[in-house]
Amino acid sequence: MGMSFDTTASNTGSTSGACTLLEHKLQRNLLHFAYRHHIHELIIGGVFTALLGPNRSPNIALLEQFQRFWSNIDQHDYKPLDDPRQAQPFFHQLHAEVTSFLKQFLAAGTGYLPREDYKEMMELCLLILGEPRLQQ
Repeated sequence: MGMSFDTTASNTGSTSGACTLLEHKLQRNLLHFAYRHHIHELIIGGVFTALLGPNRSPNIALLEQFQRFWSNIDQHDYKPLDDPRQAQPFFHQLHAEVTSFLKQFLAAGTGYLPREDYKEMMELCLLILGEPRLQQ
């Protein structure tokens, strides 16, 4: 038997964490399926740091500038990512694999997605990669 939980101290505390209390209550060890609740933020943060360098401030100037300019952007006239590195074989293959995965996952229906924002993130990835919208 197992349990899935995010890695907050209230769940993982060695004496009063919910996982420990459940194991004591059930009088048995459980398999732990821990996950990072905001793991995508860590991944995107790593990509951001790799591309733009480390940020020593809680406020990221580029994102603040983008936030101020947001109202001037025509949301219906977007252009996909255009980067010459996309022609490299590795990125070309990665593009094909990512778009194939996202399209298959989205075509399977939202029953697989626990939250609507995950679906939106996948759709935005496809738009950025220049893929046409899936039929709803």
